[in-house]
Amino acid sequence: MADLSIPVPLPITALASSSSPSPLLVAASGPSLLIHTGSSTHNLASTSTAGVSHNAGDQLIPLVRHIAISPLGDYIATVSDDKLLRVYSVATGGAPTLLSSRPVSKKCSDLSFSLSSAGAEPDIVLSDKVGDVYLYPLTPRPVSGDRPAPLALNSDPTLNPDADLLLGHVSVLTAAVLSCDGNSIITSDRDEHIRVSRFPKSYIIERYLFGTDGFISALHVPEGSPSTLISAGGEQWMRIWNWETGEALGKVDIYPAVLPHRRARSNLRRVKRKRNAAQAEAEAGGEPGSSGQAEAPESDLAAGSFYAAPEGYALPSGQGVCIKKIRTVNVGEQTLVLFFSEGAAAIHSFALPLDPTSPPPTISTLPLDFPLLDFTILPSTSSSNTQVVISLDSTWGILKQNPPAGSQSSAFVPPSITSECQAKMATVLVIAEISAEGLTLVPEHPVLTSFQSEYASAPASEVSKLQLYPLLPLLPRWAGMEEDDELAGPSTEPVDGGKGKKGQGKGKGKGKQKVYTREELEGMSNKMLGRLKSQGVDVEEWFKRRQRRPKGGAGVKKRKVGAEALGDAGEGEQEVEGEDEDIEAQMNQA
Repeated sequence: MADLSIPVPLPITALASSSSPSPLLVAASGPSLLIHTGSSTHNLASTSTAGVSHNAGDQLIPLVRHIAISPLGDYIATVSDDKLLRVYSVATGGAPTLLSSRPVSKKCSDLSFSLSSAGAEPDIVLSDKVGDVYLYPLTPRPVSGDRPAPLALNSDPTLNPDADLLLGHVSVLTAAVLSCDGNSIITSDRDEHIRVSRFPKSYIIERYLFGTDGFISALHVPEGSPSTLISAGGEQWMRIWNWETGEALGKVDIYPAVLPHRRARSNLRRVKRKRNAAQAEAEAGGEPGSSGQAEAPESDLAAGSFYAAPEGYALPSGQGVCIKKIRTVNVGEQTLVLFFSEGAAAIHSFALPLDPTSPPPTISTLPLDFPLLDFTILPSTSSSNTQVVISLDSTWGILKQNPPAGSQSSAFVPPSITSECQAKMATVLVIAEISAEGLTLVPEHPVLTSFQSEYASAPASEVSKLQLYPLLPLLPRWAGMEEDDELAGPSTEPVDGGKGKKGQGKGKGKGKQKVYTREELEGMSNKMLGRLKSQGVDVEEWFKRRQRRPKGGAGVKKRKVGAEALGDAGEGEQEVEGEDEDIEAQMNQA
């Protein structure tokens, strides 16, 4: 068996860059930061205690997961697996220094800085996976007395003494971006919601962007087009919006480019009940395309179907796609969109359409040897060429593989680790040149040489246990295995047939929608009907019927309270007279 005590470079789990006022590139190598300022590279070791487990005994190294750089390039913020928010000062011409370190109550899902006026310190915008967004001051607040217990913070996020609560979602919050003028914040979650709120008065919701058919995991607002929003997640479409008006400008089919390059996927779950097995087969890929998902390529299916679970086990719904990052860069007169999917070994690009009615853009793909972990635009004072720094999971296929049935770990022990394998595992960063035709790898670069001697390392046995693809099992739904399956609403797979009578969907797109029977609509909760309405299905008649239905006297309307949020359609009803009209009138006045 292979010797797993040999040192292996830790993967670069996060990247960030800035060109103002001087080039700055930051890379997270395990628990340490590598900061390249153009003239030198600094290695800032984390103050975390190595060897402390944060993932049920599997992972022993607290990785830095998120990096943000302030608009003026003078501060760096990071969040790592040990749930510590660290702030560094970047002095011009000097080595960066650690300013503060404070705990966060939950795992971070996004991190950024707010804009600041002249002479004022920027604030830190941190969103967590539970669904809350906080505003942390750059300088930590003094906390007097005892800190609230973790359980109290989980139940009431306003008790956080270190930050102000901006907003909350009732689902896993996946991304948060500020508008270019800093006056709005756009957030997304696992349940297909994109919300536009004011900033920092985020209790004022401007609008929702409706039309997404799956979870959203990445948002981006291009600097050159500040009213445009690009969103993507697990569905086959990358969508383009005017977030200021709520208008959907277009969509790009990304599945043909992404699916052939998937490498890592979620772990398998055992199906314990026959009902779960049938539902998992129908919704998670038992028949390709049966859940409104694109069919897997023939090459994938011929090779044993990358996203097909063995009998008795299930994978989450979808096709194993989770867009992790979207960025734009100007090349000539074009704005190129760069993106990648978690666990896929390719980075993709296309020209952002200027006209929504123009033909769909062509997606260019740069295949890579290993799955991507992150990328960022390489800062440069020269405008002659634009390059992107890409981090890779170079141990994939050598120390890690997709977990087999019955296992939760991707680590495995190879028969041997040759010198060729060690050379491959040392390639944790690559650089590619960006052009209007796509991306091409650059064989050598001074930045790669500068970082080469600074990578943190660990024994191969520890590196093989690192959890580098946390979103793949988290964001897609596990059909038949979740307590809130009913709240997800019925599936919207296309069906053949003519016009339906009751419950016929009036889709806004060109494709046909499912025809729901009278019994199906009658048994749905108001929340499920609301979801169908947002997807273009005509359910007004059913809402009116429920409002007219007498219970306890004429004119009394029924409203679900509490129990409906738990998926119970039979209990927790409260009778409220005329409340719907009052709420609607107040919203119109606001």
